[in-house]
Amino acid sequence: MKLKLLLAGIALLFVQGQVLALDPLVNYDNFNKKKVDGCKYCINPELWRGLQRGDRVTEILREIKAKRAHLFHRSWNQTDSNSGGEQGRNRLNFRESETISGACFTPRIKKYEIKHCDGNIDSWGQARIRYLGAFYDTNTAEDSDDGVVYAAIEMRRGSWANGKKGRFEVSGWVEECGDADCTFDNWSTYDDVDDPDLVFKTVKGVKNKGKMCLGYDWFNHEIVFSYNGDERRVNSTDHGLPAFANRVSDDWAWHVIETRTDVPNCMDKPLSGSIEAEVDDVKVRYFGIP
Repeated sequence: MKLKLLLAGIALLFVQGQVLALDPLVNYDNFNKKKVDGCKYCINPELWRGLQRGDRVTEILREIKAKRAHLFHRSWNQTDSNSGGEQGRNRLNFRESETISGACFTPRIKKYEIKHCDGNIDSWGQARIRYLGAFYDTNTAEDSDDGVVYAAIEMRRGSWANGKKGRFEVSGWVEECGDADCTFDNWSTYDDVDDPDLVFKTVKGVKNKGKMCLGYDWFNHEIVFSYNGDERRVNSTDHGLPAFANRVSDDWAWHVIETRTDVPNCMDKPLSGSIEAEVDDVKVRYFGIP
């Protein structure tokens, strides 16, 4: 699929004197294609790469069910410590990430398990679904993650939540990689406390109909989040967003939709976390400037 043919056009809207220059949304995958090479309702390999992360993921599933992408995984903790925790991730990677400047999709969380360990005071159990991507680089080097600015919009619930079961917070964050392997961050909107500007609302995961969207507005140099039409912008003036230097090089560009579990390590017993979620109506933005 020649995605670069879709790089034409820039939507310019003027609102109260500001130029809003997000690249236009185009359809990517609604998971309705009946057959791919004779395989009925299969995930399209021209659009996606299926991956997982976490060495304690024991069960994982990616399939199309009822014309939606269906993702499930289970992951486990370690029992030799009451510190830290284990991540598990089930990913649909966009096949040509280097061309993408943003995406939208409709998520639903059908089932989940979140566990807590009383002896582990520094880690929480979590379950979430999100869109995550690398949007630009703050330096001229093209051989590492150092300086890459990445962001996510997610629907998540943690073991700290006191609200009704099945309800998830929609929120976002932006960070800048601080070294070649992105093991720490030079800058972040998070820093252990959610930026209130990027917390949208709490929704019922199984019945969600709102779209989660995230993109890079290269014209105004802003990372733009939205949920169900409610838009929030992270920029250099209000949030200290680091300056643009380069597009992310092809070798280091990545955009994914993923489910993620966090399970706290616990010496008392083995604990698992799981999530079963759906993805529908994926749209993307392609960079208008090569």
